[in-house]
Amino acid sequence: MPDRVTRIVWTANGDTIFAGQNLTSFIAKPKVETLYTVTIFDKNGCSATADIKVSIIKVRVLEIPNIIFTESQNNNQIFVVQSEDLDRILKFRIYDRWGSLVYTADNIDPVNEVDRFWKGTFNNKPVEQGVYVYVIDVLFKDGFFETRAGDVTVIREKN
Repeated sequence: MPDRVTRIVWTANGDTIFAGQNLTSFIAKPKVETLYTVTIFDKNGCSATADIKVSIIKVRVLEIPNIIFTESQNNNQIFVVQSEDLDRILKFRIYDRWGSLVYTADNIDPVNEVDRFWKGTFNNKPVEQGVYVYVIDVLFKDGFFETRAGDVTVIREKN
C-alpha cells in the first residue's frame, strides 16, 4: 500500500503544516485546541481524509491551605490563596459551621495584599477552633474565572 501513496498532506486548523510522500505521522504539541486533518493521495488520483481534534485542558493550580494555626509563630497563621497563574481574588468568603458569614473581602491582589486574607478572626476576635467553609471567586491571568469552595480547620495552640 505505501508504494501506491503519492502524497500525504497534514493540516492544522486548515493550514498546511506538512506535505510529502513519507509523512505518515508526526508529533504534535498544540497549545490551543487544534483540528488536525490528514489527506492521503494515491497513484489513481483517489484520496482519503481523516480528522482528529486535540483539546487542551489547562490545569489551573491554586494553593489553598486546609489548616491554619492561630496565635502561632509559624507561617500557617493566615488563610492565604496562592498560584503563579492567579491574577485576583474577586470575592473571598469564610462561613462558620452554621452558615454565618465570618469574613469577606473583595478584589484581593494575592501578591501585594496578603494582609487582606483571613486571619482566623471575626469582629477582630479569634474564632472558635473548628472547621470553616470558604468560597472564593478567582480570576486567572489568562482571563479564566472560577469559583472554588472547600473547608479549612482552625487550630488554637494551648498555652
